[in-house]
Amino acid sequence: MDQSASGPSRLPSTPRSSELGQGTSNSADKGKRKADSQYKPKNLQACDRCRTKKTKCEPLETRRDICQACNSASLTCTFELPLTASRTKRIRNGHYQSHGAIWSVDDDLRTNRGSEMAEEDRTRLERSGSEFDHASPITIPRAKSVLGLTPLRTTSSRREGPTAISYILHSTPTLPISYLTEFDEHSNLSMAITPPDTGNGYMLVTTQNQSPPSNDPPSHVIEALRSPSWTEVVNRLVETYLVHISPLLPIVIREDMPEVTQTLCHVMAAVAAARRNCPKEIFDCLNYIATQEMYEQDTLSEPNKQNVQTLLVACLVDELALQNGSATPSGVSRTRLTAAIRLAQDLSMDQLTTDDRESHGDRRIWQCAVILDQWNAARTGVRPIIPSTSLLIDSAENSQIVDNPFFDYLFSLTLTLSRILAKVYGPKGITNTRSTELQDIRVKLLRWREELPSNLRFNGSWSSLPSGILHLLHTTATFLLYRPFMRWSFICPPHIDLSLDIPVWLDLNPATRQALEWATNQDELADLLFFGPYALSLMSLVQYHAYARRREWDGVVILEKFRETATRWIEGWGEGRMPLQTAQLQVISLLYACAQKASKEGISSYDLTASKRGLNPTPGVLNRLPETVVHGVTFLRDPTHPRGGVLVATQKAAQEIKDLPPDTVIIGGQPHVSDIQSGSIPNLSGVPESTSNGNPMYQMLGGSSTEPENITNSVNNQADGRISMSTPDWDAIVSSLTYPLDGNNPPGFNDN
Repeated sequence: MDQSASGPSRLPSTPRSSELGQGTSNSADKGKRKADSQYKPKNLQACDRCRTKKTKCEPLETRRDICQACNSASLTCTFELPLTASRTKRIRNGHYQSHGAIWSVDDDLRTNRGSEMAEEDRTRLERSGSEFDHASPITIPRAKSVLGLTPLRTTSSRREGPTAISYILHSTPTLPISYLTEFDEHSNLSMAITPPDTGNGYMLVTTQNQSPPSNDPPSHVIEALRSPSWTEVVNRLVETYLVHISPLLPIVIREDMPEVTQTLCHVMAAVAAARRNCPKEIFDCLNYIATQEMYEQDTLSEPNKQNVQTLLVACLVDELALQNGSATPSGVSRTRLTAAIRLAQDLSMDQLTTDDRESHGDRRIWQCAVILDQWNAARTGVRPIIPSTSLLIDSAENSQIVDNPFFDYLFSLTLTLSRILAKVYGPKGITNTRSTELQDIRVKLLRWREELPSNLRFNGSWSSLPSGILHLLHTTATFLLYRPFMRWSFICPPHIDLSLDIPVWLDLNPATRQALEWATNQDELADLLFFGPYALSLMSLVQYHAYARRREWDGVVILEKFRETATRWIEGWGEGRMPLQTAQLQVISLLYACAQKASKEGISSYDLTASKRGLNPTPGVLNRLPETVVHGVTFLRDPTHPRGGVLVATQKAAQEIKDLPPDTVIIGGQPHVSDIQSGSIPNLSGVPESTSNGNPMYQMLGGSSTEPENITNSVNNQADGRISMSTPDWDAIVSSLTYPLDGNNPPGFNDN
């Protein structure tokens, strides 16, 4: 056998006779062969492909930027990159944008090789075609890409469901569609209705991905780490977290500090650095450091208490999930929250097994995870990670986990919110929800507010921060419960009797206005970013609705006042400091701009090309037709009425609002003769007799009653000069009426 081809073989133990006469040594032969042949130095580096396959890596004789193995396989070669650990990390983290960024083969040669490979694939398919069934489609094999060299996506998208502010805006019929379209283009929103013409769907949010940075950290991060005062800065920010944030959401308390890790300290400091009084450079440094440490320490994978706390704290500020690459911030935050919940379940934090201090600490962390999960699901419109069925725990058992009344009531309110999300905004909406279940949630919300201690009760614009936050979140939960049952805007199934009637509105409307007035005096709320923008946007939407529906000028005034507050918060953060929070607060400006044109442009927000009834507020509830919901029902204010006024509907609108309960709406316009003869006029009007007899305004409306025969008499009686249901221009007359003023109405106030 040729030794050069097979390599040296083992020498026998006894030398042969032909070799005994040769006195040359092995070392002399080796030196002679080295002198005769040309010496080739050993390569000290290899490309990533050869290093992974553990094969010999030698560059081409004509060029050293590509090895022989990669050249034969027509693959990208990294032989020319410097031999450092950073190259391997870049390849492993997938920070290369495309093959063309480091492609080392000429374009012409690559084109020829690509065509040759395509021809080989076709030949291979032709040879193997007889082995497959002709009826089955042929799958063309794709070339395997080198690890880490897959091109990054330029955009990413996410869905937002019925409780997200974007979805709520598109299912609110009174918003002018021109402003809503402009807002969609600016926010990269698009509405999808599936199946078509059902009204059920979601909002699709498209995000432009950022290009990946270089592997080296930014210069200001290096300067900060080398600064002798860096440790002191981190310690002060951690102390700020313990003083201002920990009492409200005790993921980490002062007793936990002896056991915290360095990564947890950096994440706590990053959350505190998001406050307005901290420079942007410090927040950027801590954000970069915390992100790198969570990745290097495998925080999402190793189950321990500190990792659960680290992931939960990182979910408090959306900008901590703002990373370069293809993942959206909401996706990064939800992944962290999911990992924290799964790790906590692996550690049995969701079970109170003993009565010791450590078990109570674990239970406290689990409750924080529940709060973050449910409220994050509400503001993004996605399904909660923890299902409501697993949260059916007696609240009295959890009320004494920590000595913090604010946290106890926040957790009990969150349990009620989880039921609202499951029973009202679940995958099937209210289709399978019973009316008794909704009434039970309503009672729990009322009882929760009544049971608040005196130090946590909301007392107006200058209430404390804890009491104001509880009032804000309780009003948000109440709004989410009642919104799909605003029956003059939506069609509810007959088995549900919950309604956003006038008594509920007279409680909800002042509560939202008081919450906004309180927020204008609480700049501290701008630093609690997780609770703020979503709830405040819903409060502003109610005030806009109060003006668009009822022409209450108080709603416009408070919108303008709070818009100035939101602008002050954004300017306090600095330009480019909190882009995600700034985008959420832009809803306030949108609602204020819509209020300026609501009285002039009564255009519905329905996209009639997608659905003639618009986007449903939740599955099982339908929007009404635009001519009914926008112009057909009007609220007439009356301070002498026990409900503050009445709803008046045109006869055209009355054809669709037959499902409204009695004592809800006064019908105007001329009924059809067939309806009068058959007695099928809908039983919709309902001014109490004691009120209508003594109020001249209802006498002008013809003294309408709940009985069909009374409506018929009103039609036949036209000689008394009153406005009756037979008036042909009822819409114009109702729009021009001026009603008695109260202390809240400016002169010349008209109801349309």
